[in-house]
Amino acid sequence: MITYRQALQKGLQKPIRNKPYLNYIASLPCVVCGCEPAGEAHHIIDVGYGGMGTKASDLWVFPLCRIHHTWLHDDVKKFEERWGTQWEYVALAIHQAITDKVLDL
Repeated sequence: MITYRQALQKGLQKPIRNKPYLNYIASLPCVVCGCEPAGEAHHIIDVGYGGMGTKASDLWVFPLCRIHHTWLHDDVKKFEERWGTQWEYVALAIHQAITDKVLDL
């Protein structure tokens, strides 16, 4: 059986795209400095969940301001050591979206 990650990496599964959700995430405070709105939805990187040459799914995002978004892209490992993993922030963003009734379960 092929996993979701393998399907993405082989181009068999397309990442989810959802512009309204990205706009919602960008409207939240930056997870690092708290400036509001953060202004950008960061797609997780370097974790194997993008497709072939594509960004990760629009569900795997969290809010960052321009400064911290650039900082994360410059050094993912250093960012995660200092502020926590990207997956932690994705989980928090999804939780907030459910609380705000942006995502419905």
